[in-house]
Amino acid sequence: MTTFAFTDTEQPVRYGGVLLDVRNAHTADELLKETHLDWEVVQRPLSVVQRDSRGRLAGSQTVESHVANVRTDTGAVVGVVGTRYRVVPKHDAFDFADNLVESGEASWVGARETGGGSRIHAALRINRDLYLPGLEDDKLEPLLFLHEAYDGDLSLTFQALVLRLICLNGMVVRAKGIERYEWKVRHTETFDQKLIEARRALGLVNTYFDQFTDLGERLLALKLDPHAFERFLGQLVPYPKDILQLTAEELAKDRRVTNTETVRAAIAAQLERDDLANFKRTGWGAFNAVAAYIDHDAPVRATGKHSVVEQRFLRLLGGERGALKQRAVDLLLSTN
Repeated sequence: MTTFAFTDTEQPVRYGGVLLDVRNAHTADELLKETHLDWEVVQRPLSVVQRDSRGRLAGSQTVESHVANVRTDTGAVVGVVGTRYRVVPKHDAFDFADNLVESGEASWVGARETGGGSRIHAALRINRDLYLPGLEDDKLEPLLFLHEAYDGDLSLTFQALVLRLICLNGMVVRAKGIERYEWKVRHTETFDQKLIEARRALGLVNTYFDQFTDLGERLLALKLDPHAFERFLGQLVPYPKDILQLTAEELAKDRRVTNTETVRAAIAAQLERDDLANFKRTGWGAFNAVAAYIDHDAPVRATGKHSVVEQRFLRLLGGERGALKQRAVDLLLSTN
């Protein structure tokens, strides 16, 4: 089982399951080996098994249009793709980013798989300080993720993400002037072209981090008394539109109403966390309460493809329910 671990000069930070210490990983290859992701993917033909009316094997037929992407270590199928799909070894997918590490501009900090290996996620810490004025001890981690997929997505993807280290809240948000935090690189590009894209991505994510800091300052300056926070929660997690048409008995039985009140109460409880005490009555505090609820407390279920741990990890990246963080920012900025 793999996980994602962040590292600094002292201790790696646990996130999403089993802790792996990757402080000794200096290259993409070393990182993949340390996190047990140094397996490759090969393509195998697909066949349709035919059976008679009694369920007995009656032959098979090769599928000409698709092939299976298969892990070399376990033999598990990690994707079914068209025959034009070309597998890019992880070495080729990630090692061009080593140039950023060698220059001292970034450091490899972790990697993990999801979906049984259908997706690989590796991350670089951009070597710069990131914090809000007056909150220098509340460290923000500037990360650049690289996502590779074997389930049909042909593009290697760069993604900027800010992590609030004290509570591991993931922050992937947009605002005016912060419209883009994700970029794609075609697998067909040469090493030199991908290196150019990596340099471009580094410049773009640094711009994103600058803009994110500006956004954080705006939220920190926004004062929210208890009544204003209650109004914010009411807009963020509204009651069903037909609530006025419901009788008292129907209201008492309506699960939608109960769910709305439960979510509101859970977010409000997050606002009482000790790590938010210094800015509890601000937009920054409200946003972090929402982020903490989504990343750590909101109910999550395993799917046929992802475990509960993986689902929570994907939320960190702005996946399921990530839209609620964005809505929180939009509502808070609209009151400023």
